[in-house]
Amino acid sequence: MTPITETGKRNNEIRTRGLFARGPDQVAELIGTVGIEALGQDAVNDLIRQLMAFEDFEEGNDPYGDRDFGKLEYDGKTVIFRIELHEDPDFERRIFLMLPEDL
Repeated sequence: MTPITETGKRNNEIRTRGLFARGPDQVAELIGTVGIEALGQDAVNDLIRQLMAFEDFEEGNDPYGDRDFGKLEYDGKTVIFRIELHEDPDFERRIFLMLPEDL
């Protein structure tokens, strides 16, 4: 397993602590694609819980130790998350939730 980088440590902190939720601690923006939004709010809530609990990082999805990509599942559908650095005065990261067909 690749050692976790400083970027990976920060991505983990943002993801597991929910620092993408609206509020005074928000440092990242959560963006769902059209396909994610079409699943409905219950699905989005479930995917957020999965995102925050995700620990299945391995060489195949995290070759550089940045903890910035993973796959979740909802109702038999694969959902991809991607964390990207974002140069914006309001957010340091963007977290995308996407269905493969939305790519």
